[in-house]
Amino acid sequence: PQGDTWMWDGTTWTQVSISGPPAGFVDAMAYDSQRGRTVLLRRSGDTWEWDGVSWAHVASNGPDSCGAMAYDSVRAKTVLFGGDGAGSFSNSDDTWEWDGSSWNQIGSNGPQARRAHAMAYDSQRGRMVLFGGSEAPNIYLGDTWELGFRATVSGFGDGCGLHLVPMAMPVIGTTAQAILGSSLSPVTASQIWVMFGMSNTAWGTATLPLELTSFGMPGCYLLTSGESGMVGTTPVTPAVSVANLALPNTALLIGLRVFMQGVAFSPFANSANIITSNGLELVIGT
Repeated sequence: PQGDTWMWDGTTWTQVSISGPPAGFVDAMAYDSQRGRTVLLRRSGDTWEWDGVSWAHVASNGPDSCGAMAYDSVRAKTVLFGGDGAGSFSNSDDTWEWDGSSWNQIGSNGPQARRAHAMAYDSQRGRMVLFGGSEAPNIYLGDTWELGFRATVSGFGDGCGLHLVPMAMPVIGTTAQAILGSSLSPVTASQIWVMFGMSNTAWGTATLPLELTSFGMPGCYLLTSGESGMVGTTPVTPAVSVANLALPNTALLIGLRVFMQGVAFSPFANSANIITSNGLELVIGT
């Protein structure tokens, strides 16, 4: 019968449900290991999840695409690519993600449109791997593609005499770098530090950005939390220094957001003799 659910225990098949998604075209299925759910997308855009006992209809506005789907266990996202939307090959080169509550389109400039392709996630390298498929009836493809996630750096907030500028992107297996210096206040490169944190909105009970006038630093702001620590920098000139963040070659870091801000001793800049920089948000990628 159509529309029923069966499970294989390694020896035999057992029918476990006769209710759930309506019978009809199924786009793809993938297992979300973090939430313990099997995610099913129908060509109509309906999304269903199986928790091992019963099916639940969780969304009606998914992609209209008969593609391939695999679970990104590092980023905890179910990724869909391609298919033949509404029975045609138009608009079927899109990439979508399901986070457990909503679908989001993350790209439309990857491999050419296709259906009947295979996709799997390489958790060691943090890459989604796609192979083959059909471009049109009786036209078959044998190409292989990988989807990685781009490292990015963006600035936020203002400094009060100290400047923080990115030099090397935060890519796993490399060292992310940023340069620090001041054109407004006298600083010594050996007395420039950088702090790292996981938030730019709060640190403990404090809301960020935090204005520092009460600490003897008028016009300066604390822009990032510092729970990950403060480290020294490497001088490159008497007044300019480089901050280094070595990133292990592990896929577990992909997509992680890290915030950084520079701090320097600057005599007579204010009553605290300390100035701060703007902030940088680093998204670690491949």
